Amino acid sequence: MKPYETTASFQKVRLSKHGGAVDWMMWGLVACALFVRVAAIVAFPSLNHPDENFQLFEQAHRLAFGYGIVPWELVLGIRSPVLPAIFAAVFRISEMFVGGPEGYLIVTRLVLALSSLVAVVAVYLMGRRASATHALLGALVAATWFEIVYFASRPLTEAVATTVLLVGLSLASVSENEFTQRRLVAIGFCLGLCLMLRVHLIAGLFVVALWVGRFDLRRRWWPMAVGGLVPLTVFGAADWIVWGGFFYSYVEAVRVNVGHGVATRFGTGPAGAYAAWLWHNWRYALPLLEVLMIVRARRSAMWLVAAVAIIATHSAISHKEYRFVVPAFACLVIVAALGSADLVERARHLLRPATGRLLIFGAASLWVSTSVVLAFAGPFRDEWFIARGPIMASFALAKKADLCGVMFYDTLWFDTGGYAYLHRNVALYTFDHRETPPHVISSTVSFNSIVLKRSSIPDFVGPFQVQQCFSAPASEDICVMVRPGSCTHELEMNAFLAPSISLADAKVSANGAWTNDPPGTIWQVNEGDPDHPSVWIRRVNTNVFDVAGCANKPCSKIDLHIVRSGSRVMVVRSNSDNTDNLIYLGVISGKHVSGWYPGGTWHANFE
Repeated sequence: MKPYETTASFQKVRLSKHGGAVDWMMWGLVACALFVRVAAIVAFPSLNHPDENFQLFEQAHRLAFGYGIVPWELVLGIRSPVLPAIFAAVFRISEMFVGGPEGYLIVTRLVLALSSLVAVVAVYLMGRRASATHALLGALVAATWFEIVYFASRPLTEAVATTVLLVGLSLASVSENEFTQRRLVAIGFCLGLCLMLRVHLIAGLFVVALWVGRFDLRRRWWPMAVGGLVPLTVFGAADWIVWGGFFYSYVEAVRVNVGHGVATRFGTGPAGAYAAWLWHNWRYALPLLEVLMIVRARRSAMWLVAAVAIIATHSAISHKEYRFVVPAFACLVIVAALGSADLVERARHLLRPATGRLLIFGAASLWVSTSVVLAFAGPFRDEWFIARGPIMASFALAKKADLCGVMFYDTLWFDTGGYAYLHRNVALYTFDHRETPPHVISSTVSFNSIVLKRSSIPDFVGPFQVQQCFSAPASEDICVMVRPGSCTHELEMNAFLAPSISLADAKVSANGAWTNDPPGTIWQVNEGDPDHPSVWIRRVNTNVFDVAGCANKPCSKIDLHIVRSGSRVMVVRSNSDNTDNLIYLGVISGKHVSGWYPGGTWHANFE
């Protein structure tokens, strides 16, 4: 028997009654992958990063149901609208059948998980070209490796790009004479879609394109270009429809993050951060995995070079998040899985069939057990429980019939689930308990529910009673306190005012002593983008300001009511289409104002 020859007795391919081959091992692995993904979705509601919700699910909720928080990235138009639009459609349809928020969120995560199964099939079919052992171990790792499972159902562009990249690399891992036009078009489609999902992967994608295309422009590059043109057209046209220019969000993202250094203000780390994180999460399995990668290095060189290019590119960028390079780490672990299959096949052909099958079973068991240990017995364990408390509290409050306002007392807005997880058209307040003004605690008429840490319960006595608490490893219990009765919304509470709440019905608290005499008549305002300031112009004899500029977007519908209390100012921003009501708070220093609003910080100079 030749090395890596597939044995029918092991692969167990049967003929269906229609004459087609049914690969039971492949479908068994797909079923296994689906099972572990569904288990992760149901058992571990969590948020890996605020972007997971506020860049995608929250925007999908806003599109589907008409209300949601708008972060600064969406104000500047540096995010593609494609994925939020897709998720919005899933939200809207599934909510009619399974309700929300838990219902439509689980359905949408299940859709993401199902899409990730394509990578399992692709890796399996690639491995089968070498042997059934390669197909089994490669697809098993794609199905069960803890990081791949963790990110498979998350609405992150990096997570979706991981699936697409694995499919593209699997399609490209064939002999020279197998690059048919159909395969090249499919490879180009994967590379183009991956680029649109995560443009930062461009170095790794170029490696794959160059590896496949070589210098054959007509027979290789043109079919790939045709395939890649499809996602580029869709994403480019979506930007034109929503933001007013083809690839507007991509150009603006580069200009803001690179040109103005915004990316250097968040989550910066040293060049070796990703290697440190890899050791942190893979721990003592890393040396063995590296050996397996070396074993497979010649046959899977394209995968390794692409992964290294992705890691190197991201290492040169100041802003670093572990999720950014998950596509590269997924490539590395698949190569290691194939390397283990190489070793098993070499040993198996020196052993009796029964012993060889036992060796295969042992290798598969070792991969699964290693994944489980790294997922739950190591430092990665806490990742499964991030924001679990606020999420479960939001789910509980979504069922409260008389809910009219929610205070997240110990959680900042970007650490909550927003309206996507609350799914109630009510005012949402967030305060850091360390900086909460005294009047917030004493004046509780604006909300009838509080989400807070167990240790903060004594701060709210009287009408509020503890309803339920939620626990998670390595974090303090998060509790829900409620009171009976309705809400009177006070503007100085700095709420994310929901569209159902009329600003005319909200009142200014007497505790704040606000007056309608803001300083200046013209305000030059910046909300995080120095190249796109807006100008606030005061109407004669009023405290109402009109807005011009608005980061190159229409702003004729926006009105601003500014009130003052000593050196403090409060800006009530209302939109006539009732979709963008916000409160800005700031402090006056000379002719300058600086402060915070529910999308970040803002600054203004007035005259």
